Amino acid sequence: MKAVLVNFAASTVFFCKDLPNGITGQYYGNQLLRSAVSSALNFGEMQGAVSDRDFVNKASICLKELKESRINLKILSKGSIMEISQKLLFCWMRLNN
Repeated sequence: MKAVLVNFAASTVFFCKDLPNGITGQYYGNQLLRSAVSSALNFGEMQGAVSDRDFVNKASICLKELKESRINLKILSKGSIMEISQKLLFCWMRLNN
């Protein structure tokens, strides 16, 4: 799972670099970048949790960030702001299996 999250975060970085430079691209790009990368980072923190409560907290943050990323990608796709790259789509589909 860690490798899939890291690949998703890295693919998102490259995807966001190609978003249009207008206000919409910047807004959604910054938000997507934060949520996608945060999910991978929180997964790493989850693995080093010091208690069950800490583990659950980090896992729930990771899940929330992934859900936010999913909604962001749907908005970008449906709003015709940017076609979602195949590599990013592949990483996302692996996360959903």
